[in-house]
Amino acid sequence: MAQNRARGAAAAPDADPVQRLAGMLGDFMLQNQNQHTFKSPKFDGKTDVETFIRHFRDVQQANNWNEMASLLNLRQSLENRAVDCGDAETVDGVINNLRMRFGMTARQARDRLKAIRKEPRVSFQEYGAQIERLVNIAYATMPAINRLDIGLDNFSRGLENKPLQQHMLAVVPQTMDHAVRIAEEFTLVGSNPAPRHRMNLADAGSSENSEVLELLKSLREAVKVNTENIKQLTAQRANPASAERKEKKKKLECFECGEEHLKRNCPRLRNTNQQVREIILDVDTESENDMGPQEDFE
Repeated sequence: MAQNRARGAAAAPDADPVQRLAGMLGDFMLQNQNQHTFKSPKFDGKTDVETFIRHFRDVQQANNWNEMASLLNLRQSLENRAVDCGDAETVDGVINNLRMRFGMTARQARDRLKAIRKEPRVSFQEYGAQIERLVNIAYATMPAINRLDIGLDNFSRGLENKPLQQHMLAVVPQTMDHAVRIAEEFTLVGSNPAPRHRMNLADAGSSENSEVLELLKSLREAVKVNTENIKQLTAQRANPASAERKEKKKKLECFECGEEHLKRNCPRLRNTNQQVREIILDVDTESENDMGPQEDFE
């Protein structure tokens, strides 16, 4: 509609000048609305190659270039020592040539990620930037959300401060900037801990402090008893057979006299048996005497 109005204004020289100007502006906008493009950055091998690749990818996506247009623009962006890297037939091939000559390969980046640690002289901001750069090189074809997860995992794993690592796992940062801010705040608070309250020995005689001391003593005794029980249970679990043998091995005790020997070896039973034998012999002797001499009836 605007195009028709502009043509009508151009065809009618006697029309209102305002309408003619509006028609000219509309015609100019129609001619240039699809011609606005973003310029790709230049690279001569002196700056960071990963920064250049990331910027070029952004321009490629914003301009909606196809493979051939991206390849041509990438070759035009190379200067001086980097021109030879544009001999590849694809965009990925040119980028691989740039990384091999001016940066590191994906394998090298993955190896570096496994070994990287937060050094004391390196700030959290610099440390996070190193992690992001290595992840972008090592996993260039991976989606951004997956690269972010890998970067945050390596950020936490490379920290030498164990409490800070646990704090990062509890907070769960959403971005690398968020992780850097959390680490800086934790370090700032941890460097100035709140003063701990200490009991004054001069006040130890008060009733409240006496109750506290008694409670502490009872707790200490309970801990000591529990520690001994745990040691015994640990020893029994370590060698249950020996514990069972010790339990079964008891002191010998005679059921007759209570002394330390078996019942069959008890002297009291021996004496009793001897007396019984003597009584039996006496009885037999008396019975023979009572019968008198036996007569022969034959």
